Amino acid sequence: LLGDDKKQPAGDFIFSFFKNEKTGKTHAYHDLLSLKDSFQGRDTAKTVLRNNFRLYDELGMDHVDLTAAITVGGYAWARYGWQLKDSDWNHENINKQLEKRLKELDLKPSTRKTLRKLLKSNDPKKLWTVSDMRQTVIKDGKETTLGKALLLGTNWQGTFDLKDADSRRRLEHYIGA
Repeated sequence: LLGDDKKQPAGDFIFSFFKNEKTGKTHAYHDLLSLKDSFQGRDTAKTVLRNNFRLYDELGMDHVDLTAAITVGGYAWARYGWQLKDSDWNHENINKQLEKRLKELDLKPSTRKTLRKLLKSNDPKKLWTVSDMRQTVIKDGKETTLGKALLLGTNWQGTFDLKDADSRRRLEHYIGA
């Protein structure tokens, strides 16, 4: 990615395209989206994603996969409309991560019960619900939202179904696509 002056890189964005020869379906994979600190909070990632989704639509892609990770990915990708890839391992993996974080937070018993019920679900969109949790909590001595406290720093396999209206609405809401 090029920065404002077109000479300094804003960060790195690596993505790949794939075609299933048997089905003819195509998809993209987001390998990396990393911005330098000076480009954080300036909607650079949103601009990149808007442009990429225009390209995916023009190319007739079916879905976009990624591994949500690093620092904010586990939270941000859920906010943007990615959902868990459907596998027992993936659900078990994220559930373990969220259960560990649940134990670290001072929550009302009713909130904890609601979250544990959600974790038992195999709904691939369950992380949307978690990321939308706006209740203020204290994590590592700082105020944050419950959704951020639970999802920042997690890693999970995600997919964005380009044909799913709910996913598209969510993406458009957050990145203005």
